[in-house]
Amino acid sequence: RPDTKARLSLLQQQLRDQAADLSRLAAAKAPPDQRATAFGEMGKLLLAVESFADAEACFLNASELNPSDSRWDYYLGHVYRSQGQSGKAAAYFERTLKARPDDVAALVWLGNAYLDQGRAVEAGPLFARALALDARAAAAHVGLGRVALAARDYLGAVEHLEAALMLNRNASSVHYLLAAAYRGAGKTELADAHLRLRGAVQIGPPDPLL
Repeated sequence: RPDTKARLSLLQQQLRDQAADLSRLAAAKAPPDQRATAFGEMGKLLLAVESFADAEACFLNASELNPSDSRWDYYLGHVYRSQGQSGKAAAYFERTLKARPDDVAALVWLGNAYLDQGRAVEAGPLFARALALDARAAAAHVGLGRVALAARDYLGAVEHLEAALMLNRNASSVHYLLAAAYRGAGKTELADAHLRLRGAVQIGPPDPLL
């Protein structure tokens, strides 16, 4: 498609420009924070095209050059999350939250990483804090719904998952979780109805950096 080719062409040019900027800053022996930003910008482009190993290298360089900039730890969390490495992802989201304890996106992503490791008890307070900071964070309701499912609190799961759908009707993946919650609560007709509506659209938190 023409629009896809145009986007790819633009991205390739951005990568070339960013590589040239890195070379220029290295040759000029620019201050570490400037080189860190250049590595970070390259990493963001590589993350967008799912070149995870190269993005990881860029963000690690950025973090080493400017450890006070928590953005690079945050992006490293996403590099590892995207590859299913929940332990590494959690470690970097934890580092992000030490620097920015009220970051709603980092709270949700860390909660999800804990859930992926079977640490539902630790995940719950993270989602609750995210909701306290942003009552419209549908992804935090999904997280609390998953926490409730893990505890077999099926009515609690229904409450949070229905709230998530109220905030984002397009999040079709929530229907599968709701089906499990309603089935656990003994409401099989509602479970079957939601199972028929299940899809693949996920909910992410409000995330300015992504």
